[in-house]
Amino acid sequence: MKWILSVLCCIGLLIGSVCLIKNYMNTETIGMISWSDEVFEQNERSTLLETLEELEVSSLYQHFSKDIPLEEVKAFIDEMEQREIDVYLITGDPEWGTDPSGEQMIEQIAYAADLKQQLGNPECFRGVLMDTEPYLTEQWDTDAQHTMEAFVSGMKKTYQYAKQQHITLIGCIPYFYDQKGFEKEVKELIAEGMDAVAVMNYFKKDELGQIKTEADYAKQANKPLLVLYEFQQPGKYDLSERNTYYHDGIDAAKESFYFLKKELGMHKMEMVFHEYNSVREMLENE
Repeated sequence: MKWILSVLCCIGLLIGSVCLIKNYMNTETIGMISWSDEVFEQNERSTLLETLEELEVSSLYQHFSKDIPLEEVKAFIDEMEQREIDVYLITGDPEWGTDPSGEQMIEQIAYAADLKQQLGNPECFRGVLMDTEPYLTEQWDTDAQHTMEAFVSGMKKTYQYAKQQHITLIGCIPYFYDQKGFEKEVKELIAEGMDAVAVMNYFKKDELGQIKTEADYAKQANKPLLVLYEFQQPGKYDLSERNTYYHDGIDAAKESFYFLKKELGMHKMEMVFHEYNSVREMLENE
């Protein structure tokens, strides 16, 4: 009898765990980053839409080159809107993060505001994902402290301008700023420099430990957390198997995200795939 009760208890725990995972799956949203200008062409856009539908992506972080004709941009956004996919602009350059005035980042917000006006649709996209990585610059190598302070200052000024323009600003940061002694700056950055934080979750051995500080600060500031998953091939941009899910696949990334969401206890979370061309290549090779 005790043996039967033990088995039933184990089954009950298993069912409970499955239900818990399903609960987190039901609250999940999935995003995709795309730097490709080719997706504005009709044929490529059809492939993009197929991929987004296959992966149940509801948010697209798309780069908008100023060289793309306005009518193509409008057709692109209209089709995404019809498919109920939220569109965000993604932009960024490492050097922008070294300027405490935030001038170049503010220019990108102004471009986004102008684009909304030209399209005549204030809801044509949801906001801007600012992918500015000053740790890649020579200034960082020379004086990381000063560069980080400049980055925080620039983001805060950009955020104030974005609020004036009624544009949501998402800031993108790596997982390691706090490990380099910049916990105070990260906390200030999340609280005062953005509406939501996107963390590059690029260290698979200890994902929870690597992003917990950023998640805690986001929770304290009541800001959403975007968890970015790398899918570019190992070998590109010094990426290795420890950084990318290229060989692990989508399901492994989702399993990671469900675990992180459960452990972090955050409701405002989104998993985001980086980036479209690499994800498409991976899917075609499966």
